[in-house]
Amino acid sequence: MLVKVQSLPWFNIGVISFVSLISLLTIGGILEKNVGLFL
Repeated sequence: MLVKVQSLPWFNIGVISFVSLISLLTIGGILEKNVGLFL
């Protein structure tokens, strides 16, 4: 089952996009907090 899932390109693209979105939101939140502290 895992092999079949990993062989699907759209699944990998979806996971990468999802992880990238989470990372961007997390980094954005940290930057906002840091900027808020400096201001």
